[in-house]
Amino acid sequence: MRAPTIEKTTATQAPTSAGAPPPEHNGPELNGAGPSPTVLEPDGFTYVSVPHSARTVRNAGRLLIFVAVLALCELVGLGTTYLAHDRYYISTDNAQVDADQILINAPSSGILESWSASQGTSFRHGQVLGRVTGVGGVPRVSRVIKAPGPGLVGLKAVADRTYVRAGQTLAVGYDPQRVYITARVPETDVRRVRVGDAAEVRLDAYPNRVVAGVVEQLQASAAGNFTIYPSTDLDPTNIQKIDQYIAVRVRPAITDDIRLYPGLNAAVTIWVGR
Repeated sequence: MRAPTIEKTTATQAPTSAGAPPPEHNGPELNGAGPSPTVLEPDGFTYVSVPHSARTVRNAGRLLIFVAVLALCELVGLGTTYLAHDRYYISTDNAQVDADQILINAPSSGILESWSASQGTSFRHGQVLGRVTGVGGVPRVSRVIKAPGPGLVGLKAVADRTYVRAGQTLAVGYDPQRVYITARVPETDVRRVRVGDAAEVRLDAYPNRVVAGVVEQLQASAAGNFTIYPSTDLDPTNIQKIDQYIAVRVRPAITDDIRLYPGLNAAVTIWVGR
């Protein structure tokens, strides 16, 4: 006798004897869809074609409707957030702490003596920081160097007992009580900014702190516009338009536990409200 042929069906079937015709499928109906047709393939197995049930089709349709409703709700939420909140402020990450420089220059040419302006040294208005003694002449004239205003030395450019020229910058200082934030706002948004608008400043050096501020000044030209070189945006052969930014000065509220050093990176949010 030959070995029985194994048939692959959805229901367990007894093996058939050799040479016998394939049995007819009399299995139960699948979810009310009627008997499933059987197909005898050349490899000797019987394959059953199972159609999708009505319940599966209904579930797939409900899933598609749920996804569509969810996407619609997200779009409505984004639009509502913009209308209710986002349109009332302007944010920029292109900002940094800044301060007006206090230049300490040499009053004449000669040897720098008694130079006391070290890095981080504070000074008051009119304080004597050193003197310059002339060379090559008789008698040798010595002129004192006075601070032009109160501040803090941020950069020491020369060392004591060195030769300096008249007008040479010896040190650069700034007033720590008058630091500000320079926020560069895109030209498409600057029309909404007004002097007096409230602002919030977030510093990279203090990621968990928010410093309140107020818009103090808007620069009257685009950043970098007044240069000796013409802008590439004026070149008719340049097909790429350069984005322009307007510098907006924000005066922060000075706090005792936060030290604002010129050059620190910041992010600024300006509440335009109109």
